[in-house]
Amino acid sequence: MVVQGHGTRDRQLWGPLSVGASAQVHLIRVRRYRCIRCGAVVTVTPSQVLHKRLYGAAVIGLALALFGLVMLTAWQVRQQVSPFQVVGACSSGRWRTLKRWCEAAVEGRLWQSVRGLVAAGPVRQVAGRCASTLAGYVLPSAELETILAKRGVSIAGTAGKPRDLSPCPWIGRPEA
Repeated sequence: MVVQGHGTRDRQLWGPLSVGASAQVHLIRVRRYRCIRCGAVVTVTPSQVLHKRLYGAAVIGLALALFGLVMLTAWQVRQQVSPFQVVGACSSGRWRTLKRWCEAAVEGRLWQSVRGLVAAGPVRQVAGRCASTLAGYVLPSAELETILAKRGVSIAGTAGKPRDLSPCPWIGRPEA
């Protein structure tokens, strides 16, 4: 494979950039490369960007923690994580995306490191197991520990400075 630069493009990344921040639509600049031999185009993104997902990896992890560990309802999680608060009448009071994320996590389509560590089961249990597994991979965050402690949830070994969930320095300003 012989690749050459093929420009850049904007990509949306939904959700808050840190715990407790307001959820917004952010634009990030991603780099594209084209194979000279076959013409295939490859897009290179920061690790925070998941394949075929509009929400960032940390935002999905936060949503699963809020649902599975903090025991918020799906609607309450949506209000904290989704940049879109206006929904149709059929979606009022629920959020199907959490179930889709849990199914994808069990199948290993979100994080390869979680694959096989999270068994199928009720959505809330899967979300909690997935969030607990992901917690083992993140740096300690006093801010997240405080939020979880208010709900009676503790994660062993989480102490330190608040951590920004911003995936990379390429994050642009939110869309107006």
